[in-house]
Amino acid sequence: MDEVRMTTPWPNALVRWVPAVMIVGGVVFDLVTPNPYTGDTMLAGACVLAGAIQSARIAILTCLVSLAGVLALTIHSGIIRQGAGTAEIINVVLSGVIGLAVNQALTRSGRRLATVRDVAESAQRALLPDPPPPDRPARHRRPVRGRAERGADRR
Repeated sequence: MDEVRMTTPWPNALVRWVPAVMIVGGVVFDLVTPNPYTGDTMLAGACVLAGAIQSARIAILTCLVSLAGVLALTIHSGIIRQGAGTAEIINVVLSGVIGLAVNQALTRSGRRLATVRDVAESAQRALLPDPPPPDRPARHRRPVRGRAERGADRR
């Protein structure tokens, strides 16, 4: 089955890199701030955002990198066996699960939309006459209400 690609109104190159920038920003923030302040929120946000804008493979990769980052940071700060360290890890894991669920839901709705679009195009082709060839001018053809994208109704 073909994978449905998600599109956004923003430039794709910019949007594609936002989760990676959030991971790097979260790690840097965690390293340069005192111990009670952590960057796990940015790591968790990167998981959810990747689930919303990336393909499933890239979203999974982003979640794994975020998890590796939070594990490394909790080991580095020495809080891995404390409640705060466990909470940071659980936060990123749950955010990853949410991001992947969002990705799955968006992919499913995109497939449904593609199916509906295909049915609508088939119905339109069956009901409307074919447009004239480009070298022959159309006579007596008027769009239904300005939004007809294929063919036109004769009056």
